[in-house]
Amino acid sequence: MNELKMQQIMIKDRFDGGSRLLLPNIYLSSRNNTEIDLMEISKAGYCTFYEIKISRSDFKADLKKHRHKLMSEMSHKLPIKPKQFYYVIHGFDVKEDEIPQYAGLIKVDDSGSLNYLKYAPNLWNEKISPTNLEFLLRKIAIRYSIDLWRK
Repeated sequence: MNELKMQQIMIKDRFDGGSRLLLPNIYLSSRNNTEIDLMEISKAGYCTFYEIKISRSDFKADLKKHRHKLMSEMSHKLPIKPKQFYYVIHGFDVKEDEIPQYAGLIKVDDSGSLNYLKYAPNLWNEKISPTNLEFLLRKIAIRYSIDLWRK
């Protein structure tokens, strides 16, 4: 199962769960290359970040990224602060002591079912601001326009 298929499974599950908005492959900052595989914005206005990992080496490499440092330190340098952060995996296992304290873990099985192996703690209790929501929607509109122009 590849990342795109896992994103599709997550998007269907979260929309069925009542999410307001789901944004795949969002760059929060070009300065430190902070990209989120899937961002959920709930009807209440809270964000959840999902990092999709398709191999153990991919998971281990993610822990070396700048975002991991920001999340570990609960840094206010993150432009958009998630209420929760999840790793989503398929095809391999992660030991509990390998999961960062700030993160939860979801495993997608071969049938596409989601198994919450560790629930994420609540990190920040900040709703997304209208300015940040506009920023995200603008990024999506630009990406969509570029895709149209390429066709």
